[in-house]
This record gives sequence, C-alpha cells and structure tokens, in this order.
Amino acid sequence: MRTFLRNGFLALLPMLALLAGSHFSWLLVARWHGDVLIYARYAEQVMQGALPYRDFTLEYPPLALVPFVLPRLLVLGGELDAEQYRTLFLLQSALYVWLISLVALALAERRRGQVTLWMTVLVAVLSPFLPWRFDLFPALLTALAVLAAVRVRAGASGAWLGLGVAAKLYPLVVGPLLGVYVFTAGRAAAPTNTQPVAVWHPLALLRYCLGGAMALAATVLPFFLLAPVGLLGFLEYHEQRGLQIESVAGGAVLLGRLLGLTEASMDFNYGAFHLASPWADALLPILTPLLIVLYGLLMILAWRALRLRTNRLGLGATGGERVHRLIALVCAALLLFITTSKVFSPQYLVWLLPFAPLLRPRQIALFAGICTATVAIFPFGYDALLALERWAVLLLNARNAATVLLLVWLVMDTVRVAR
Repeated sequence: MRTFLRNGFLALLPMLALLAGSHFSWLLVARWHGDVLIYARYAEQVMQGALPYRDFTLEYPPLALVPFVLPRLLVLGGELDAEQYRTLFLLQSALYVWLISLVALALAERRRGQVTLWMTVLVAVLSPFLPWRFDLFPALLTALAVLAAVRVRAGASGAWLGLGVAAKLYPLVVGPLLGVYVFTAGRAAAPTNTQPVAVWHPLALLRYCLGGAMALAATVLPFFLLAPVGLLGFLEYHEQRGLQIESVAGGAVLLGRLLGLTEASMDFNYGAFHLASPWADALLPILTPLLIVLYGLLMILAWRALRLRTNRLGLGATGGERVHRLIALVCAALLLFITTSKVFSPQYLVWLLPFAPLLRPRQIALFAGICTATVAIFPFGYDALLALERWAVLLLNARNAATVLLLVWLVMDTVRVAR
C-alpha cells in the first residue's frame, strides 16, 4: 500500500504537466484539434441509440467508443456542448496519463524518480496534442498487457492486449513479443552448476492466447454479427489511404521534391494530407512487405534475447534484465511499425509513452528530441509543412531520421545481449 501511495503521488506530476501544457497551448493549437468534435458526434449518436458500423460509419475498432462515450456517461447522458465535452475529454486524458505513469513506475521497480521526471518531460512536450486524441486509451491497455506479462499473469496479459487491439489495431505488433516472453522463463544457475536451467511454459502461452481471443471476441464479435460489412469497412478505409506527408517514406518524397528529383503534390482525403508522386507510387507497394520481413527478423532476435542465456559470470539473465529487454523490444516493434507505415500521425508517439521512460537515459533523451521535433511540425509548423517550406521539410526528415536511429539503436542493444 505504501508503494502504491508513493507511486500515485509521483504519477500526479505528469498529469499536472498535461493539464498545464494543454491549457497554455490550447488557443494556439485549437484549430488543429477537430477530432474532439468528431468523437463528440460519435458519442452523441451512440447515446441516441445508433449502432456503430450499421447506423453510422466508425473509422476505428469498436472499443475506441469507450473514451468517446465516457464523457457523456459522466454526466449521466445529459446534454453537453462542445466546450463541456472538450473539458471532460481533457480530464479523461489526464486520468489516462496518471494510470500510464503508475504502470510505468510499476514496471520500473527502481529509478522511480528518474522515470517520473522523464514521463513528466515527455507529457509536457506532447501536451499541445496529447490530450486531444484517444491514443492514450489503447496505450494504457497495452501497458497493462506488458505489466501483466512481467508479473507472470499470462491470461490477464492476453486479455489486456486483446482489449487494446479492439480499441486500436497497433497493439498487434506487441502481441508476439509478449507471447515469447510468457513462453520463455528461467532461473539462475545453482552455485554448483554454472549452466542456467531453461524452462518453457506452453500452458502460460495457451492462457495468454485464450485471454486475448476471449477479450477480442467479447468486444468485436457482437458488432461483427450485427454489422459485418460496416465493421470490416474501417479496415478498407485505412487500406485505401495513400502516403501521408509526415510518414518516413512521405518525408523522403518531399525531400526528393525539394532537391528537384521528383514531382509531388498533396491531396486531402481520408482525414489527412497524402502525396501524389511517382516516388509515392513506387514506395507504397513495398512498405508492407518491408514491415513483414523486418518484423520477422525482430521476432528471431526477441527469441534469442528473451530466452535464458548465460552472462560472463555463467549466470542466467535476471528478471530485471529480461524486463528491460522486453521493454526495449516493445519500443523497437512499435517504432518499426511506425517507420514502415504509410502514415505517421503525431499521436503515434503516444504509443511509446508508457515504455520510453524505462529506456537508457540517452535513448530517452533522443525520444524526447523526436517528440519536440514532432510538436514543432504539428501543430505549430504545420502550415509551413503544407506550404512545403524548406525548413519544415528538412525538420520533418530530421525527425524521421532520428526515429529510425532510435529503432536501430534499440535493435543493436538487443543484438549485443542476444549473442
């Protein structure tokens, strides 16, 4: 109880940073945050009895409705104007930040002051857009899945991950890593035996898979039975999107245009700005195969890094070392998905928020720099980027290069311990 109270107090600091940062930046960035009004419209339709995917189009998985509707439930379904809904949505985001900070502190076990400091810095930097997207909700669910895996609660880990996927699909890339983690375990060698004993846990893996399947079925299956075409429509919606200007590949296209190597123009569709360019047409088809190949290699690396191995003293990896390796691999998987995606929305960085403060200090500092550059691009420099001004295009590519660098750094660290 004492530890929980101490962590709860420390977790207030990032929450206060979010409230302060969002308050002071709102007037400067309000015009870029129309998504909150979209969420409010979804909530209003649900409260009036409309069924998502059948009666109205929803571009997200069904559990995304939770953060949309919750502000309405807090006032017992009463009327809310746009300002009132926005205020309640902000308070909800602050609660998610507090809970995410608690999970990060629970994963840290030590260095709680350092983790709190970095979490506060990251939240403050991201506060101009952090509270106005719902990505904090799936980020929390994913963090709970990781925490449950670390605490050897395989079924709960799978359930939390399944809920995360039902809220936003991206936790899928974390799922196989947690599966490897719950399947592999070990204990340090006895004093008379320098070889560690490897222990496999197929039943834990089974509980993990069943937990995920049951959570997904409970949240998604009812909507699929009632509106199968509409539910699958949100997948088609994202499949048809083009190459977004902020993506790593999109930044390369803009840089090519800046250097006179290709032509490029922008179209606004599917709620974002996408590129029309010969380079974009060439890059789009290879992004998914690239993700599949690189992710396969990452999983091989994860297997080698997470299973029990000996160190120079002949002892097996400790639990803390395995947790640190898992956190690094989770961040690497998320970064790999982001850098090979045709979309790189600013809120994607929120996915790493529960885990980035647990990395090595220099890696956290690099991630903080990535967050700072992202906020400089969106929302503060977005007009300049849309105008294809030189400094904005160069800053975008510098941010993207730093993101790739962090991914490579995490992978190389894992390669060293996996040998």
